Amino acid sequence: SVRQLLDLQAIDLDLAKRNERLGVIGERLGNEGELPDLRARVAELGTSAEGIAGRQGELDSAIASFSGRIESVESKMYSGAVTNSRELTDLQADAAMIGRRRSESEDVLLGVLVELDEAQSELDETTERLARSETEWLVDQERLAEERTVLQGEVATLDEKRAAHAATVPPPDLVVYERVRKTHAGRAVAHMRNASCASCQVGVPSKIAQTVRTSAAPVPCPNCGLLLLVD
Repeated sequence: SVRQLLDLQAIDLDLAKRNERLGVIGERLGNEGELPDLRARVAELGTSAEGIAGRQGELDSAIASFSGRIESVESKMYSGAVTNSRELTDLQADAAMIGRRRSESEDVLLGVLVELDEAQSELDETTERLARSETEWLVDQERLAEERTVLQGEVATLDEKRAAHAATVPPPDLVVYERVRKTHAGRAVAHMRNASCASCQVGVPSKIAQTVRTSAAPVPCPNCGLLLLVD
């Protein structure tokens, strides 16, 4: 009867809903989303920070070298070993030149230190974001895996229920049901209320409405094609 088909439709809609969710879960399981991009960004920022730190190290070494050279020149100047005025003047000029170069390097170093601080800050922030995202992803993956297990069990139960119910439906009615639901998004049966199809809201001609009330075989709505069941 059409009522049997309505019950079968309820099972099929339940199955479709669960299988659709299983499809979504299947796409999300193992899908790391933004994680690969975040890992690549952390690696990129780490490389950049290392490069800046390398420049800092070079500048620190250069400044230390300049300081050592100045100390050496001044040691000569004030040791009393150099008495020639021209030589003293040359030493003073050397000390001044080295001092300027050290000062220039110190100015560059200040900019590099600011750059390094900003790079390290962004690296730390992105690393923390990556750690949070990885933790959230793992939790979500575990939850999805558990949900999938539950849904698979429900689908197996519904499959058995559907097979048992379909076995009670007359084969010709089952053929009609399957044909209709394939073209109506999984639905095949609609209620007829006050001689109108509850699905398309179009009135059913009185002769067809009477057939729906008296016939055991499925009768389609003349407008939308769904099989009508007296409400």
